[in-house]
Amino acid sequence: MATISLYASQINQMPGLRASVNPSVAAYTPEQDSMARKALSINKSVCDLDEIIDTIRASTQIQERKIASLDALGRRIEQFAENAARIDNAVADLINKRKDEFYKEHSHLKPECEKGNWEKFCDGVASVGDWCAKNWKTALKIFAVVVLVAVSVVLICTGVGGIFAAMAWGALLGAGIGGLSGGILSAINGGSFFEGFVNGAFTGAIGGALGGGITSGLTALVGPATTLLGSIAQGAGIGAISGSLSNMAVTAVSFFIDNGTLDGSLGIIFSSGFSGAIAGGVLGGGLGGLSYKLGPAATTSRDAVASRADELRALPRSQQPRATSAAVDARTGRVYYGDSGSVPGNINRALQARMPEGGTHPWPVGNCAEFNAANTALNSGARIQDLVISTVKVRSGDAFPMCTYCREIFDGITVVSG
Repeated sequence: MATISLYASQINQMPGLRASVNPSVAAYTPEQDSMARKALSINKSVCDLDEIIDTIRASTQIQERKIASLDALGRRIEQFAENAARIDNAVADLINKRKDEFYKEHSHLKPECEKGNWEKFCDGVASVGDWCAKNWKTALKIFAVVVLVAVSVVLICTGVGGIFAAMAWGALLGAGIGGLSGGILSAINGGSFFEGFVNGAFTGAIGGALGGGITSGLTALVGPATTLLGSIAQGAGIGAISGSLSNMAVTAVSFFIDNGTLDGSLGIIFSSGFSGAIAGGVLGGGLGGLSYKLGPAATTSRDAVASRADELRALPRSQQPRATSAAVDARTGRVYYGDSGSVPGNINRALQARMPEGGTHPWPVGNCAEFNAANTALNSGARIQDLVISTVKVRSGDAFPMCTYCREIFDGITVVSG
């Protein structure tokens, strides 16, 4: 800022002050003339005013000289202000030029208040670059997570299926869950939440993508299990393989990034693979059993028995059975129906071997809807271990749990209604 501008308000007041004084002095002269004229009309015999008039005239001359002096002073002030402004602006331009030259050679010394928006943006980019150079391992992990998440989102949005869809969902879920759990654990242990989040998201994204792809591929290769135990065993096996391989891959990648070599990593890699196999096997087995219990066959069974109950409710109440069941062959997808109220005449040998000899219920063994539906399925060529059964009450449509007879007969068989 030019120095003259700091005192501009004071300097600008000077012409106004001079202008206000000038009329006052100028107005004093006519008043003196008027006083002199009035004094001349006074009779000298009364009072001799010649000396007084001379004094008044002398005073008038003094005031006129003051006016001239004020005018000269005003002109000098204006000239001084113009010279000062010119010199000050020239000095300010020189200072700004020298300042620009200095900051051009020593940009790191330039204060923030002197920087423009573009310079601030460039400084921000440079700061990010410096951080990445100092923390290149963390930056590399962030870049990998961003790429995996972006690719996963594109794959999901385009409706891709199969292994690629499984990998995409695995990467997204792994990055989210791994990042949050890693950040929280790191903060609890006194570390940085950000560092823990990055590491967790990195391992979670890679492990989730690999695990999802391996699980999807092996499941498609092996095919669906036909029994509950088979589904559990198959899920455990696939989960163990998937967990082991994905853990080993993630550990190897992380070790290489941190150390720049894989020398000495075999023990750590195989240890992570073993822990991944155990965790994957337990989780895969549980999910395998759950998927069998709540999988496509269970859904088909529930939908089929609901439709069957709707048809039976259209009958007169006297002709409606108390319960109805739908048994689905998980291997073929065929549906078989059965109603309560009577024992079938041609009981299949597989059911005969499971029937209890007696009981405490007032109805006979084999009177239930589950029994009739399963008997029809077995006599049609289905295997009892492949059946998925659902039973409802006809009038309400509510699930109808098995009686003690049926619990013994269908032990180990999937009965969705309980």
